[in-house]
Amino acid sequence: MEQDSSGAKQFATRDLSSGWFGALDGDLGLAVIAPFELLKEVYFWGGNPYNGTVECKLGVYPIKAGEALAFRLALCPFNGIGVPSKVNELMAGSLGLEPEYAAAPEKLTLKLRFFTPGQYTLRLSEGLLQDGKVEFSPGRTEALPVGNSASLDYTLQAKAGTVVVKAEVLAGDQVVFAMEGSSALGKSSGNYKLTPDGEQKPDASAAQDKPDLDFHSLEVQTEHFDWAKPYAGGRPKVLAINGVYGGIRDMIEMAQRFDFELTTNYIAGLWRLSGHVMSLNYNTCLNILDKVLDNKFDVILISHEVWDLFSKSLAEKILSKVEQGTGLILCSPGKLPEALQPYLSAHPKKQSCRGQW
Repeated sequence: MEQDSSGAKQFATRDLSSGWFGALDGDLGLAVIAPFELLKEVYFWGGNPYNGTVECKLGVYPIKAGEALAFRLALCPFNGIGVPSKVNELMAGSLGLEPEYAAAPEKLTLKLRFFTPGQYTLRLSEGLLQDGKVEFSPGRTEALPVGNSASLDYTLQAKAGTVVVKAEVLAGDQVVFAMEGSSALGKSSGNYKLTPDGEQKPDASAAQDKPDLDFHSLEVQTEHFDWAKPYAGGRPKVLAINGVYGGIRDMIEMAQRFDFELTTNYIAGLWRLSGHVMSLNYNTCLNILDKVLDNKFDVILISHEVWDLFSKSLAEKILSKVEQGTGLILCSPGKLPEALQPYLSAHPKKQSCRGQW
């Protein structure tokens, strides 16, 4: 959840892979099932413990005279499975996977809560993410007990890297439910993106556009002296990863004084970044950053406490760039990130401060 200064909890995203979303309070959950092919955005807001709003926003679709746009929505309460990996109209399920482990866990537990009990068969498979691809190896297949719930203990075959687990539930020969998840065991081998449920219908508005986080116009000039423009060493490629508490205007001021090729990737949430205030969330920004890091940069600059938002696999991707010669600059990080402690030293009591403006 994201929280603004008023204390209201809220979350919004357009980075979707499936047509369900939900909220969890302890062991009790409530999911909304919406048509993935039409869904463009989901939004949560909770002003206090007693009321709030859950919204699914569809795209803009022209409807010809005499025709209609028909779709189904479902509200699905569930419990007993923890954080769900997938929910559909038949069941809710959890793979029991954490995003990362220092070493492969001895045992994991898959849990299912059936909305429509019946005779089902579970098919479990696993794969290792390598070079951006996963090849699943067939695992166990077994009949599930008839009832309202089922659980199954399983063990990961992989011992290191980014492992991807997929569970499919079959009714006869037909797959009626499928969920997948990934976890970094020790050192990550990449970021895995969930397989979309299907194709989405083209939208007549701009709502389907991905956020553009690389904007840094130099049009508004402040008074300054050019430090190194042009620069005798050429134009270094700089990636600036900035949060909402510093670095946004600073990098533009630097670009006006020093000759470099600037790419920005802002990390911000709801109501935080101009042009995307109604839909942005941190995960969307970090997913975009993961793709941006596939490009080559001479220097990566990270402002304030943004490093704390990185997943283990994303942090390791940046460190891999550094090992290959890319420079890394942390501006006012607040504290030295744990992942960088083997490489850098800092006074244990040294901390940066932020002005109250």
